[in-house]
Amino acid sequence: MNEKCFLIAEIGQTHEGSVGMAESLCNSVAKAGFDSIKFQMHIANEESTLDEQFRISFSYVDKTRFNYWDRTSFSISEWEYIVSLSKKLNLKIGISPFSKKAVDICRELKIDFLKLGSGEVFNQELIDYLDKTDNVIMSSGMSTINETVEISNYLLGRVKTLSLTHCHSAYPCEIKDLNLSTIEHLKNLIGIPVGYSDHSGNFQVGMAAIANKAQLLEVHCAFSREMFGPDSKSSLIFSELEEIKKFRDIYYESMGDVKNVENRENSRYIKHMKQIFGRSICLNRNLPKGHIIKESDIIMKKPYGGISFKDRRKVINSVLSKDYDSKYLLNKEDFLND
Repeated sequence: MNEKCFLIAEIGQTHEGSVGMAESLCNSVAKAGFDSIKFQMHIANEESTLDEQFRISFSYVDKTRFNYWDRTSFSISEWEYIVSLSKKLNLKIGISPFSKKAVDICRELKIDFLKLGSGEVFNQELIDYLDKTDNVIMSSGMSTINETVEISNYLLGRVKTLSLTHCHSAYPCEIKDLNLSTIEHLKNLIGIPVGYSDHSGNFQVGMAAIANKAQLLEVHCAFSREMFGPDSKSSLIFSELEEIKKFRDIYYESMGDVKNVENRENSRYIKHMKQIFGRSICLNRNLPKGHIIKESDIIMKKPYGGISFKDRRKVINSVLSKDYDSKYLLNKEDFLND
């Protein structure tokens, strides 16, 4: 059976800089049954200026995106607590770094993977800073197919492991822009694990990605799509994460193995069902003793266990040894076989 799709819950800045909120989110991700949780590490002075514009105008608190990153960032000790909590909850933890300093901190925290966001794949300074100690997942939401292949091939020789998530950088993303068939196409082109990163806010899209053979799936999550923040509208709530997890498990269990079908003849249950639903030879009407059985007299009725269709030649042209009642199967004792 194929390895199950790896499920990642993207927190982003939904925690609003609150360790308590981050803890609640960690607990909810674990309860939903996801495999991993992912945060973003923004260090305002290392990645932004006061000129940076908001992607979505949402904040009455922060005058600039720089202010937003600064207000919602964690200290090293807070990050250590969040990483420790995630591991206690048996969650793999990933972080999206947006600067070299963030990469350094991630390495010190010994997280499970780095996530290279769709915009950061064009940040050559950051890409060149990654090395053989890093497990990397990169997103392709702003890249053409050719750019994705080129960047992936460049990273393959630089990092420890590399996976890719196909996506489309719109928040929320419309269904017509998902292009989930690209998942399989990228697998064939690059030969690395390929999944999907979703911004649609529709949990059924995550299920569709799994059905399209995504090997990893990342979805934004929040307690409510009405929460403050730029990603809330494109996030899933935790009951929807639970539905995705249930679908994932059912999907992979139901895929099974073709060998199980090849070996059905050894199944006691299928043998029993054959007995119930199989058929045996009957005659299509009451016939008297001495009647010579013709092929036109034969009809197949349930149950299985009498004379099989493949043995009908032994019956045809035989003589009935006694009066025959068509409500019963034909038995060998009912006819004389030359």
